[in-house]
Amino acid sequence: MYGFKVATVLAAALALCGCAGSIEHWIADTRVHQGDAAMERGNVRDAALAYGLALRVDPKDERAQAGYVEAAAGLAKDEYTNGDFEDAMATIAHGVTVDPQSVRLAGLKTTIEQARLKREIVISNYPTYGQSGLAIEKAYVQLDS
Repeated sequence: MYGFKVATVLAAALALCGCAGSIEHWIADTRVHQGDAAMERGNVRDAALAYGLALRVDPKDERAQAGYVEAAAGLAKDEYTNGDFEDAMATIAHGVTVDPQSVRLAGLKTTIEQARLKREIVISNYPTYGQSGLAIEKAYVQLDS
């Protein structure tokens, strides 16, 4: 009788383990589908969220990985275009954890780093521009007198 109970419990455990795997696969598939639909609509933020959730359930899902990297690149580009370099770099950093070999993310990272450098140069030279502007204004005033 005791052996029958142990066998029943083991059989139930094995059955549940099999179900858990298929449930995880179903959840990951659903999230990937949601990410694909969001990408079709051009909503990279929602797509990155959906693919990210799929990766939480199944980190090895290649469709979720590819979708996340594509969505992360699109989201980082949007953030960069809006002038939010820090968020764009954070998005790229997370995308690189999923695919360290992504050429698109590496190229975008380089572009953002160059833009950040140019911005810093302009900001550091701003007082010089201000002084030059005042000197030009004084010269125009002197020409009128």
